[in-house]
Amino acid sequence: FIVERDGLLVAASSGEPLFADGKDGGKMLRIKASESTTPIINSAAREITKQVGSFNDIQEAVHIEYKLDGERYFAHVLPIQDKYGIDWLIVVVVPESDYMAPIETASQYTVFIVLTAALLSVVLSLYASYRINRPIRRLIVSMEAISNGEWGDVNAGWTRIFEIQQLAAAFNRMWHALRESMERLSEEIRHRKQVELFLRESEDRYRTLVENVPVGVFRTTIDGRIVAVNSAYRSMLGLDETDELVHVDLNDFYQDPQDRQKLLDELQANESVSNMEILFKKKGEGYFWGSVTARATMDADGKVQYLDGMVEDITERKHNQENLKYMATHDGLTGIANRTLFEDRLFHAVETSQRTGQKFAVLFLDLDDFKKVNDEFGHAQGDWLLKQVALRISRVIRASDSVARLGGDEFVLLLEGLSEVAHILPIIQKIQGVIAEPFFLNDREIRVLASIGVSIYPDNGLDPTVILQKADASMYEVKQSGKNNFRFFR
Repeated sequence: FIVERDGLLVAASSGEPLFADGKDGGKMLRIKASESTTPIINSAAREITKQVGSFNDIQEAVHIEYKLDGERYFAHVLPIQDKYGIDWLIVVVVPESDYMAPIETASQYTVFIVLTAALLSVVLSLYASYRINRPIRRLIVSMEAISNGEWGDVNAGWTRIFEIQQLAAAFNRMWHALRESMERLSEEIRHRKQVELFLRESEDRYRTLVENVPVGVFRTTIDGRIVAVNSAYRSMLGLDETDELVHVDLNDFYQDPQDRQKLLDELQANESVSNMEILFKKKGEGYFWGSVTARATMDADGKVQYLDGMVEDITERKHNQENLKYMATHDGLTGIANRTLFEDRLFHAVETSQRTGQKFAVLFLDLDDFKKVNDEFGHAQGDWLLKQVALRISRVIRASDSVARLGGDEFVLLLEGLSEVAHILPIIQKIQGVIAEPFFLNDREIRVLASIGVSIYPDNGLDPTVILQKADASMYEVKQSGKNNFRFFR
């Protein structure tokens, strides 16, 4: 029989099965030689481990003898190894009675004829010994050839001794079976190595590609658990190499939890999403804007199982867009709204007033004699004064009101939600009061005054442009009548 180093049977000349049913109908289990149902195999395996030690300790041919049921047995153990990974032990067990019986019979016969056939007995003994040892020797040579990995023309030969012939025949069958198994195993190993090499090369190419792309690549589960990500995605989320991804919940990285649900709803409906802009939080602190492009992997029930996709960091682009939008709608000097944003708010105020029935007022404000400030102190000091005026006005108006700079020293205010026109007067007085407070330019105290024109929606018109024009006209009337005052459009 043949065993592996862990004692599991590989082949046996007894023909017994090499597998046994697992418990409770489980998978088939391999049989150890020490658990064999063949007594000779069972006892030989036990005696080998008893006399020699572990099967792993046998590195060269070993001969042992032992008794079973009062009968002596001889066992010859040969280790066999080859470059394909075979590491087995071939064990040949021969009962002493198999080859000693003819000798004993001959010895008994010679007792009766010892005086008359001594010479013949010696000849027959030598011949019998020769006949027995030659096939056994041939068998040993064949076993040694196999143990050396020589799988060529190995044959135990033929003999008239029945028991040895049976052993030789069993060995020959085992050798043919082993040779076929080895050829199949070698081919399978060669094929498997080719497949492993191809897979390793493919995996290396894929890993290199994914790791080198400048965007975050990910695969996540439906509940937000990370299956795989590249280093760019780790960097975006603020995760380092010490963070265990299995404990990371992506739901914690959405600034607005509703964005995660929107992404899942879109994937469930269309199986893909392209360039969805989402604000993400980073680990610890900070955030970034990400453009998500993903595709859903569905399960058998048609539900989203995995999310595969990529995230591009568009934080800088979003900031640039916001800056451009801010610059397009705000005055570059004072930081308050410009004409474009004010007109948009004015049109919105008209729509709101039509729904609520409330009035709103437009105040057109121009600083009196501001040119003198520029001429005396320079445009830089004049610009500083304009910024201070805008700041003072912004502090005294309500949160619902708006102030904008139209250009030069002209400002315009929008006062919404008025139930009575008289409610405007305290606001105008506050504005005139804060503007009249002294300013200090080059360590000199100066004071500026303002002329204010007022128009009321819908009393003075229904068109936003007309309302603004009438407030401007009222302001000019104040200028012509002495400045530093305010006037409602008449």
